[in-house]
Amino acid sequence: MASGQMILGMLNGEGKDLINESKCGIAVSAGDYLSLVQAIVKMTKLSFTEKQVMKICGLDFYKKHFSKELLFDDLESLFVKSVSQNKSNTACKNQ
Repeated sequence: MASGQMILGMLNGEGKDLINESKCGIAVSAGDYLSLVQAIVKMTKLSFTEKQVMKICGLDFYKKHFSKELLFDDLESLFVKSVSQNKSNTACKNQ
């Protein structure tokens, strides 16, 4: 997604869901080679514009959900929350 390229995947779980949800490519279930062939054929028939849209969708999804800045902001807020909870718990124990 971060590379701005279309993705073709054969996997299960969150990875498959992310590819399909972001509309940056096509993901099929692991081991489902018939669906993979269909996905390959479908991707080869996409117009230039449809391919560009997939690429943009993946990059946008990455920026909204996985950018370094976003992840560091989330990590920082979790750290601050943890420290403040730890201070509250310590204050109660000292009474």
